[in-house]
Amino acid sequence: MAHQQEGLSLNSSCLELEATNINLIASRAITQALPLIRSHNQSLTLNLTPRLPKIAADPLRIEQVLLNLISNAVNLTPNGGNISISAYERQGFVLVSITDSGTTIPPEKRQEIFKPHCYLEDNRGQQIPEIGLGLSLCRYFVELHGGTIWLETKGRSKGNTFTFALPLHPRT
Repeated sequence: MAHQQEGLSLNSSCLELEATNINLIASRAITQALPLIRSHNQSLTLNLTPRLPKIAADPLRIEQVLLNLISNAVNLTPNGGNISISAYERQGFVLVSITDSGTTIPPEKRQEIFKPHCYLEDNRGQQIPEIGLGLSLCRYFVELHGGTIWLETKGRSKGNTFTFALPLHPRT
């Protein structure tokens, strides 16, 4: 199945799908991201539901999604802030949420945030490089897996939550 998104073109045959546990993928991504998180003196809270059902996923692509979302959370969160990662099951999907305690993405950017050339400023007023490209790739890879990704905010300066949902493996 081909998938086209603003100049990007891949199809699901490019994925190396296997029955896998999201917590294993999340653990690898977190291990890679910890030096970045620590360099900003940020704390990390994990709430990974044990023994989640397996998903049919390309572990490398989903790890890439997690690394992009964690990196964005680090860039949006002030030094000393908190980032939390949750994984849980709901209605035939495994959901993963990455929540930052930083600058809330403004309403006028929320519709554009998953487009390749959307740019945001961090908590210091500096442009965050390639956040739009990273988020557009996140959306692209999640949708190739038959999932969805979205952004929720809780008001000005209260942070952002990016959540993606992936369908359960058919034999779980």
